[in-house]
Amino acid sequence: MRSLPRRRLPGVSYGELAIGSARPLYTRFARYYRTWLTWRASGLVNRIGANLAPFQPEAVLSVAHGHSWITAAAYARRLNVPLHLICHDDLPKINDLPEWACAWRERQFAKIYRAALSRFCVSPYMEAEYTTRYGVSGDVLFPSRGTNCPEYESPPLRLRDECTSLTAVYAGSINSAGYADSVRLLAECLGELNGRLLIYSPLDIDDLRRIGLDRPNIQNCGLVPFDQLIRQCRETADFLYVPMSFEPKDRSNMELSFPSKLTDYTAAGVPLLVRGPEYCSAARWISDYPGIAESVRTVDKSDLAAALARLGSAGTHRFDMAAESLKVGREQFSFSSIHRKFVVAIRKGGKVECV
Repeated sequence: MRSLPRRRLPGVSYGELAIGSARPLYTRFARYYRTWLTWRASGLVNRIGANLAPFQPEAVLSVAHGHSWITAAAYARRLNVPLHLICHDDLPKINDLPEWACAWRERQFAKIYRAALSRFCVSPYMEAEYTTRYGVSGDVLFPSRGTNCPEYESPPLRLRDECTSLTAVYAGSINSAGYADSVRLLAECLGELNGRLLIYSPLDIDDLRRIGLDRPNIQNCGLVPFDQLIRQCRETADFLYVPMSFEPKDRSNMELSFPSKLTDYTAAGVPLLVRGPEYCSAARWISDYPGIAESVRTVDKSDLAAALARLGSAGTHRFDMAAESLKVGREQFSFSSIHRKFVVAIRKGGKVECV
């Protein structure tokens, strides 16, 4: 899929690597087609060289997603230059290939992860687990805000007032049954309180209907630029929702991945409601920062309803949580802090230019 021109870095040349057709990925043969794409990925290294010549890179950077990271690793080996690998999801444990192919992919991942000069993990929980699994340490690199991220010194004063009709925002994809169940339950609880849920996602109304999110108190807001999202959340939301799946099959990814929506959520100065099992990364992260969010660690509807009651109460509870969220988010996700850590790590292999 081509990147949108408005999302591209200024002054950087972009090339395309033809890897196959997207159409088979939407058929019943998708798992086998993905297997073929993954298996042949290292063989695409010749095309990279032809596309880049005469440019000679001093390092290769890739993200462990899909299968192109295998091509990137093969290219780095051919040039004998450092490989820097970013890990956002627990790719080796994603069950999107036949069982034998998943096992082969994990062996490839283990070999490439160990060989990389820099290994960027999206959470401290992933870094610790990968150190145990693969025997080498990595760097924790949280998702980063953009350089043009709106900044606020304090939450909106309206958060000090009692709220009898809560407005919640959920922003992001809803790509698993566990996430859909959690968002659906929130909408149900809000409906009983005359509240509403605003959903910012790539899903259209038909997609929402298929997963039971076509309730009268749900408004589909579509996708908006991140800076606009932050401003709209600050103006309209009483809290921002961070669901994590309780499904057993999702456990590995819930433990090790990190909800990147927290990067933008914490910039808005609005309270957070995190709902997920004790072991999930979001629940563990907010435990390190008492007072940053409301938390629901069970599947019980009554526990979610109790959290909503606390969020609607008068006093400084919502305002204080939002203020702590602003503070911690600035420390953890600011562009300057993430960029500084990234540059230090990527320069380990020599004098690589970073802008």
